[in-house]
Amino acid sequence: MRCDTCRSRPAFSLVELLVVIGIVALLIGLLIPVVGRAREAGYRAKCASNLHQILQATFSYVADNRGWLPQPNDIQIEMTPPRTGWLYMPPIASPAKPQQVTTGAFWPYLNNREVYFCPMATTNYISGPSQQMTSYMMNMAVIAFGQQSWSFPLRKMRPHSIIFWEAGEDEPGYVAPTSWNDGCAFPWDGLTVRHNNGAEIGIIDGTVEWISAAQYQLELNNAPGRFFCDPERADGM
Repeated sequence: MRCDTCRSRPAFSLVELLVVIGIVALLIGLLIPVVGRAREAGYRAKCASNLHQILQATFSYVADNRGWLPQPNDIQIEMTPPRTGWLYMPPIASPAKPQQVTTGAFWPYLNNREVYFCPMATTNYISGPSQQMTSYMMNMAVIAFGQQSWSFPLRKMRPHSIIFWEAGEDEPGYVAPTSWNDGCAFPWDGLTVRHNNGAEIGIIDGTVEWISAAQYQLELNNAPGRFFCDPERADGM
């Protein structure tokens, strides 16, 4: 007696297999950008967290130093006399020594090298040794853009002033040759575009924002402004 229930199921036809493969490929194509955006959002959140911690270290330093902001590690003046800056004790080593970051004024407050780096940052730029210690730069406005050797007290800075940002890598138009020669930068020295064509910035009021490359270029035209924020000069420069 023949058992109808025991008949073997017919195999998938070629057309059916191609349809399944097409559906799987379509789903993969839809998921890859979603996963990429989720990963980028995670990196941006970590980068923003780093800047929050660096800002908190700034405030802790200020509280421990009678209200004065830290030295920004300007290579032109940090040796007259030698003074510990936020990032390292000068002179800066060349070739770079990543462990020099442990000599900086913020190290006792942060004590974690990962906090000094955006998780998307690389350290193989053409210019400068400080890229081996951080992916963030301090605004030279705190020393009047090199026109004085001391930092301003925190109380003098405007609350909306940008004090830290993710400095440029070696993208043409977004980095200057001096971007990584020390721990600070002029506003025009460059901004990275690794975060969806923009970067995270740290504000003197303790907040962190994302700024696009286009917004950055527009902000450079403002003097005074958020980047050009020398509190003792009418044009902020």
